[in-house]
Amino acid sequence: MRRVVLSILVGFALAGCLPKTPSPITIKPAPAPASKQEIKIKIESFYAQCSQQNDAAKCKGLVDEIYKSGDFKSAAIAYDMVCYGFQYIPACKQLADMFAHGDGVPKDADTAISIYQIACNNGDNNSCDLARNLRVQNQNR
Repeated sequence: MRRVVLSILVGFALAGCLPKTPSPITIKPAPAPASKQEIKIKIESFYAQCSQQNDAAKCKGLVDEIYKSGDFKSAAIAYDMVCYGFQYIPACKQLADMFAHGDGVPKDADTAISIYQIACNNGDNNSCDLARNLRVQNQNR
């Protein structure tokens, strides 16, 4: 019986029928400074595109492209919009990572912990671990 269930699950996975969660960004690009005007234009464009799509995963995909371009300041603003606007955990986690490492925002462990905790409270166990580890690191300093 286990083999049958496992075979069915493998079949669904290969067919692409299982829900896909966006993969985290694993390679950090080199920072690309942007002026306030460039950031404003990028965020307005992002907001217009995201509003048309009205889909959290697609909006996060748009932000991921901004992040990959190295414009961390614009990406932080846009991740914040997706995180809080859609309550979309992958965007929240990326925003928390940015605060934890100071990418485009001031390095702020307390803010990162708070955002990780939101993701944790919404069932993301990895965020629970990240929040706990960051707390321990802060206590040891």
